[in-house]
Amino acid sequence: MSILGILLTIPILFLAFSANAGLSSEAERVQKSYAKLVSSPNDPATQLAYLEAFPQTHDEFMTVFMPPDFKQLYDGHEYVYALRDIGTAFPEKTIELLLRIVATARWNADAVNYLQNVTLGIAFSNPQLFVRCLIALAKREQDGVVRFLADGIEGPKPSFLELADRIEEVGQALLAKRMREEAQISKERADHEHGR
Repeated sequence: MSILGILLTIPILFLAFSANAGLSSEAERVQKSYAKLVSSPNDPATQLAYLEAFPQTHDEFMTVFMPPDFKQLYDGHEYVYALRDIGTAFPEKTIELLLRIVATARWNADAVNYLQNVTLGIAFSNPQLFVRCLIALAKREQDGVVRFLADGIEGPKPSFLELADRIEEVGQALLAKRMREEAQISKERADHEHGR
């Protein structure tokens, strides 16, 4: 390599290093796996590897995508929404991962909101599988999932109520009723917080 080639390579290496500087090992793992997913989006092995690299708990999720200093992979839009396509190929594994994360989550903007959107979308597309995965959780975790999915700045999103209808259509009237009750609680809480 010529001197000019070396001199041109140094800034590129510096930028690559500084882009990853300060990333936690969890964030770096997600970032690297996402880069592979982008280059091979339809490869099942790459999709499964991304599910494994993705944060596995609510605390890990918050550390990677919602850190107090707004660093790491803050916001996480593309990282979270990548789960949508993987959920089409591997719905059960994706739903199980999402439910593990959201069982102890509280609604928030940015990455947490994206997590809610993706979970609602995959659940709507796979209502029976969603129910099966949900009822496999402990009662406290089930309640946490329903509460999280119903929550929002203005109360529940229309997609949550549509999911409740879909859940009823697949024969889960009691769960659908519970979801509608939580939607009402969420709406009342939002109204109270906004002085309505």
